[in-house]
This record gives sequence, structure tokens and C-alpha cells, in this order.
Amino acid sequence: MPTVISISGAVDANSYISEADAEVYFTNVGVPAVWAAATTAQKQSALIAGTQYLDAKYARRWSGLRATFEQRLAWPRTNVYDSDSFIVEGIPRNVQEATAEAAIRSLNGNLTDDTGYIRAESVKVGEIETSTQYSGGKSSRPGFTIIDQLLSYFVGGSSFDRS
Repeated sequence: MPTVISISGAVDANSYISEADAEVYFTNVGVPAVWAAATTAQKQSALIAGTQYLDAKYARRWSGLRATFEQRLAWPRTNVYDSDSFIVEGIPRNVQEATAEAAIRSLNGNLTDDTGYIRAESVKVGEIETSTQYSGGKSSRPGFTIIDQLLSYFVGGSSFDRS
């Protein structure tokens, strides 16, 4: 049975963005090679995995409340406001774009941390030695800077950096 994307907010919803909308997003920001090379089924599976990642990581920190008891995913939500204090209806564009970004990481097989960057690295050839220092440390929880930034107005809690 082929993967089918459902973003209606219903009990069968499995993604925050359709494949067509993800295509538009990537056309606007630059189409990653892994996305261009993926089949439709691979793209759909990656979007579903990206959605699962967002719900798993931010489940306890999303702003507002789920719109209905029956909906499968965390979005749509009620009592959520954007950066200009307008009420958010449906699934915000930033949540959709963050899903697309998470899908790329899924296609790369890398839904792991990229928030720390390498500050210093040394390599010794004779008797092989390597040393890597991360700025801010390497997180034990998966996190992606672009995804965190896209979601900054929709995630609350003291453990989220809004900078």
C-alpha cells in the first residue's frame, strides 16, 4: 500500500505539509539533491517522519491546545498567536516548513543534532589520533537550528532558545 499524506487535522492525519507544498517550499529555498532524487513514496515517508519528529520533540511545548480530541497530530491548535499577535488558524506555514526541513534530515538518515558546531578539530596521521571540540557542547537530544528558528513562536517553555 503506497504512503498517502493526510494533513486535514483529522484522525488519519500524518503530515503537516503535503508533498506539493513541500515542493513549492524547496523551489523557493533551493531544492536539496536528496529531495530531487527521492521517489514520491520516499518523499511522502520522509514528510511523515518529519512530522513525527516535530511532534515527538515539541509535544509538551507547543503553544495552545489541540483543536479537537479526535485529531491524530498536535496541529491544528487553538489559542496560538503568531509574532504579530494574530490568532493562528490551521497549520502555520512555519510548522509546515519545519516539517519539510525535518523530512530532508530523514531522507539523509540524519534526524540527529546539528545545533552544536565544531569549534576545533585536530587530526594526527601517525598512530591515528583525532580530537573534536564542539561549541556549546554536543546535545544529547536531536535538534536543528533552522527547525528551532522556524518554530520559535509556536513553542513555549524555558528549555527552548528563542534567539
